[in-house]
Amino acid sequence: PVESGDGTEFGRNYFSRASAVEQESEEDMEAREEILADMAELKKYASWHLHPEKPVEHTSNGTEFGRNFFGRASAEDAETKEETDERVRILEEAAELKKFASYHLHPERPVEPTAATCARNYFTRASAEEYDDFDDMLEREKIMEETAALKQLASWHLHPEKPVESGDGTEFGRNYF
Repeated sequence: PVESGDGTEFGRNYFSRASAVEQESEEDMEAREEILADMAELKKYASWHLHPEKPVEHTSNGTEFGRNFFGRASAEDAETKEETDERVRILEEAAELKKFASYHLHPERPVEPTAATCARNYFTRASAEEYDDFDDMLEREKIMEETAALKQLASWHLHPEKPVESGDGTEFGRNYF
């Protein structure tokens, strides 16, 4: 610190006051300049992609050259109107085939009708006969067989006084009671 014996002397620190401009180090300034240069280069590249219709700017570099691949003598001829129409028709047919292929590939998708479309679903209407697939039919038969066997067992326990019926002549038993 500076020491002074005179009471009329005063001074102001312009670097550490609250309103002072913040000072950057030399490394920070170099990094900022590098970042800004990179940003300017990226902006230039982005403008090339965003506006391809802009003409190419020439520089004074003598090693730059270019070639127009569309207007050169060896370029392929442009298509005629008939060829263009044929190409459009083929692409429309391909799009329609793709749509029909997606119908078969994804049958779970809902049908998208137009205003003039009308149809009737004969499988889910209220008056339709109930449809069971083969697995459901086999399951129902198995359940009915088990139910019949349980009914027979229940009748034996409900009516023990009934005589035991046997259809085989080789069966025999003994009453211990």
